Amino acid sequence: LTSIVFVGTTAKFGGGKVLQASLVVMSAGGLLVAISEGSILFFAGLGLFGLGYGVMMPVTSVMLAQFTPANRKNFSFSTKQSGTPIGAAIAGIACPFLAAVWGWEASFLLIAATCALGALGLLFFAKAWDVTADSKRNIQSPGAGIRIIAADPTLRRLVATGLFFSMSQLASTSFLVLYMVEDLQRAPATAGFYFSLAYASGFAGRFVSGWVADRYNDTIGVLVFNGVLAAVAAGVLAMVSPGVPEAIVVILVVASGVSGFSWNGLYHAAVASNAKPDQLGEVIGGSYGFVFLGSLAGPGISALLYGLSGSYVVVFMYVGLMALFGAISVVPLRNRKASGAAPKKT
Repeated sequence: LTSIVFVGTTAKFGGGKVLQASLVVMSAGGLLVAISEGSILFFAGLGLFGLGYGVMMPVTSVMLAQFTPANRKNFSFSTKQSGTPIGAAIAGIACPFLAAVWGWEASFLLIAATCALGALGLLFFAKAWDVTADSKRNIQSPGAGIRIIAADPTLRRLVATGLFFSMSQLASTSFLVLYMVEDLQRAPATAGFYFSLAYASGFAGRFVSGWVADRYNDTIGVLVFNGVLAAVAAGVLAMVSPGVPEAIVVILVVASGVSGFSWNGLYHAAVASNAKPDQLGEVIGGSYGFVFLGSLAGPGISALLYGLSGSYVVVFMYVGLMALFGAISVVPLRNRKASGAAPKKT
């Protein structure tokens, strides 16, 4: 909700200032959770986290889109998106250690301090990021990005792809470990290794996909390839038996990770390239709203399907189907070179 409503403020105040504000809000959220002791402050802190995070991710895309050359946009956006798995890996190592030594509150204090340091660090860079800000510009009404997307056939197809891909990605990662343990009869430690392998493969895949898309000027083609590969990998993974050789499982997990995680940077680069310069914040904010919606709906629908069928095969067939829908959504755009030009500086 916040990505849809507030990202349009970047045109007036500048991406640097809005990013600073989001980091301050997230820092306050971490502090509230840490001191909550199970009270209502816990939920208030989580709410602030969502408020800040919902603005932070699309704002960074707006900032990057304004200054990235057209021939490097896919690699640049893919590099930006790689920050999420890197941060998740660091938090996965640091937070359990802090929780074990000083209590779970220490983990949230670390997150709060990290966000605060980020906000302070931007004091040195915000001015450079804010050169396109126009203090006289009126802030568009909430939901302006949704209306702009709904009126543009190219943006509609791109956003549909983002929705389907995010549903597929989050559903896959939410159930991968359970599927490995309960159906493929792997040890929990082995299943955890496969989960990490999927993320590591996706991290590497983002750089490769971004480079290939820029090298051949074919963002849509790489998006379609990723979607088809993710669908095939999920479908085959759903059909394997507990006795399948470990090498086959590794190949399938790597293929799922590379294809299922590598779409993010390409997608956001394509959306930014097809937005008018004076509507950049609104369009990117609206597009992120659908991606976040997919992140919410994907695991929920997967859980519902598993509850009704009791089968992880059904879950992973659903994962593959969503990836395939995402690929199909943008196939008509490939011949139109939907991502061929980056927006001019405003």
